[in-house]
Amino acid sequence: MAQKNRGRKGDRPLIAAFITVAVIVVLVLGAGIWQGLRPLVEQPAAGTKQVQVSMMGFNPDVITIRAGQPARIALVDLDDSDHTDGGGWHDFKVPALHIVERVAPLSTKIFVLSVAKPGTYRFFCDACCGGSADPAMNGELVVKG
Repeated sequence: MAQKNRGRKGDRPLIAAFITVAVIVVLVLGAGIWQGLRPLVEQPAAGTKQVQVSMMGFNPDVITIRAGQPARIALVDLDDSDHTDGGGWHDFKVPALHIVERVAPLSTKIFVLSVAKPGTYRFFCDACCGGSADPAMNGELVVKG
Protein backbone atom coordinates (compact mmCIF):
# COMPACT_ATOMS: atom_id res chain seq x y z
CA MET A 1 0.00 0.00 0.00
CA ALA A 2 1.34 3.39 -0.96
CA GLN A 3 1.90 6.00 1.73
CA LYS A 4 -0.04 9.22 1.52
CA ASN A 5 1.96 12.29 0.69
CA ARG A 6 2.06 14.09 4.06
CA GLY A 7 3.06 17.48 2.71
CA ARG A 8 2.63 19.01 -0.65
CA LYS A 9 5.62 20.65 -2.27
CA GLY A 10 3.62 23.87 -2.64
CA ASP A 11 3.33 24.17 1.15
CA ARG A 12 7.08 24.44 1.70
CA PRO A 13 7.41 28.12 0.65
CA LEU A 14 4.40 28.98 2.81
CA ILE A 15 5.94 27.26 5.84
CA ALA A 16 9.31 28.95 5.20
CA ALA A 17 7.60 32.35 4.95
CA PHE A 18 5.71 31.73 8.20
CA ILE A 19 8.91 30.76 10.03
CA THR A 20 10.71 33.83 8.67
CA VAL A 21 7.91 36.14 9.82
CA ALA A 22 7.82 34.46 13.25
CA VAL A 23 11.58 34.92 13.69
CA ILE A 24 11.34 38.60 12.70
CA VAL A 25 8.48 39.18 15.16
CA VAL A 26 10.43 37.52 17.99
CA LEU A 27 13.53 39.62 17.21
CA VAL A 28 11.56 42.89 17.09
CA LEU A 29 9.73 42.13 20.33
CA GLY A 30 12.98 41.05 21.99
CA ALA A 31 14.69 44.27 20.93
CA GLY A 32 11.78 46.31 22.34
CA ILE A 33 11.91 44.48 25.65
CA TRP A 34 15.70 44.91 25.79
CA GLN A 35 15.30 48.68 25.20
CA GLY A 36 12.79 48.85 28.04
CA LEU A 37 15.12 47.06 30.43
CA ARG A 38 18.09 49.32 29.77
CA PRO A 39 18.69 51.84 32.55
CA LEU A 40 18.07 55.50 31.71
CA VAL A 41 21.54 56.33 32.97
CA GLU A 42 24.04 53.57 32.50
CA GLN A 43 26.75 54.60 34.96
CA PRO A 44 27.50 58.30 35.20
CA ALA A 45 31.14 59.27 35.45
CA ALA A 46 32.54 59.42 38.96
CA GLY A 47 31.50 62.61 40.70
CA THR A 48 28.40 63.15 38.54
CA LYS A 49 25.33 64.07 40.55
CA GLN A 50 22.21 62.30 39.32
CA VAL A 51 18.95 64.25 39.59
CA GLN A 52 15.72 62.52 38.59
CA VAL A 53 12.73 64.55 37.46
CA SER A 54 9.15 63.46 36.85
CA MET A 55 5.63 64.77 37.36
CA MET A 56 6.23 63.99 41.05
CA GLY A 57 9.13 66.46 41.30
CA PHE A 58 12.91 66.39 41.61
CA ASN A 59 14.88 63.71 43.44
CA PRO A 60 16.91 64.94 45.19
CA ASP A 61 15.37 68.38 45.50
CA VAL A 62 18.49 69.83 47.16
CA ILE A 63 21.76 69.77 45.21
CA THR A 64 24.98 70.89 46.88
CA ILE A 65 28.05 71.94 44.89
CA ARG A 66 31.27 73.84 45.59
CA ALA A 67 31.70 77.45 44.46
CA GLY A 68 34.07 77.87 41.56
CA GLN A 69 34.30 74.13 40.85
CA PRO A 70 32.54 72.54 37.89
CA ALA A 71 29.83 70.04 38.87
CA ARG A 72 28.50 67.46 36.40
CA ILE A 73 24.76 66.91 36.64
CA ALA A 74 22.90 64.00 35.03
CA LEU A 75 19.28 65.15 34.72
CA VAL A 76 17.16 62.01 34.22
CA ASP A 77 13.59 62.41 32.91
CA LEU A 78 11.50 59.49 34.16
CA ASP A 79 8.32 60.50 32.30
CA ASP A 80 7.39 59.30 28.83
CA SER A 81 6.02 61.33 25.94
CA ASP A 82 2.45 60.24 26.69
CA HIS A 83 2.18 62.75 29.54
CA THR A 84 -0.45 65.28 28.63
CA ASP A 85 1.22 68.11 30.52
CA GLY A 86 4.36 69.05 28.61
CA GLY A 87 4.62 65.84 26.60
CA GLY A 88 7.04 64.35 29.12
CA TRP A 89 9.64 67.11 28.70
CA HIS A 90 11.19 68.65 31.80
CA ASP A 91 13.74 71.32 32.48
CA PHE A 92 16.09 72.50 35.19
CA LYS A 93 15.75 76.26 35.42
CA VAL A 94 17.76 78.52 37.75
CA PRO A 95 16.67 82.07 36.86
CA ALA A 96 19.16 83.78 39.20
CA LEU A 97 22.03 82.09 37.31
CA HIS A 98 20.48 82.21 33.81
CA ILE A 99 20.55 78.41 33.59
CA VAL A 100 17.99 76.42 31.61
CA GLU A 101 18.65 72.76 30.73
CA ARG A 102 15.91 70.75 28.97
CA VAL A 103 15.64 66.96 28.98
CA ALA A 104 13.55 64.84 26.61
CA PRO A 105 11.15 62.14 27.86
CA LEU A 106 12.80 58.95 29.12
CA SER A 107 16.29 60.29 28.57
CA THR A 108 19.23 61.89 30.32
CA LYS A 109 20.84 65.29 29.82
CA ILE A 110 24.33 65.72 31.24
CA PHE A 111 25.54 69.26 31.80
CA VAL A 112 28.13 71.10 33.85
CA LEU A 113 27.34 73.76 36.42
CA SER A 114 29.97 76.20 37.57
CA VAL A 115 28.81 78.85 40.02
CA ALA A 116 31.30 81.37 41.36
CA LYS A 117 29.24 82.92 44.15
CA PRO A 118 28.21 80.88 47.22
CA GLY A 119 24.56 80.95 48.13
CA THR A 120 21.26 79.13 47.82
CA TYR A 121 19.50 79.35 44.47
CA ARG A 122 16.00 78.14 43.65
CA PHE A 123 15.53 75.82 40.68
CA PHE A 124 12.32 74.49 39.15
CA CYS A 125 10.77 72.84 36.11
CA ASP A 126 9.05 75.35 33.88
CA ALA A 127 8.26 72.97 31.00
CA CYS A 128 5.12 71.58 32.60
CA CYS A 129 3.56 70.73 35.91
CA GLY A 130 2.57 74.24 36.94
CA GLY A 131 6.11 75.57 36.71
CA SER A 132 7.54 77.47 39.65
CA ALA A 133 4.10 77.67 41.31
CA ASP A 134 4.06 73.89 41.94
CA PRO A 135 5.96 73.20 45.19
CA ALA A 136 6.79 69.65 44.07
CA MET A 137 8.59 70.98 40.99
CA ASN A 138 10.97 73.22 42.97
CA GLY A 139 14.32 72.63 44.60
CA GLU A 140 17.43 74.33 45.92
CA LEU A 141 20.91 74.54 44.51
CA VAL A 142 23.24 75.11 47.45
CA VAL A 143 26.63 76.53 46.48
CA LYS A 144 29.17 76.30 49.31
CA GLY A 145 32.27 78.49 49.52
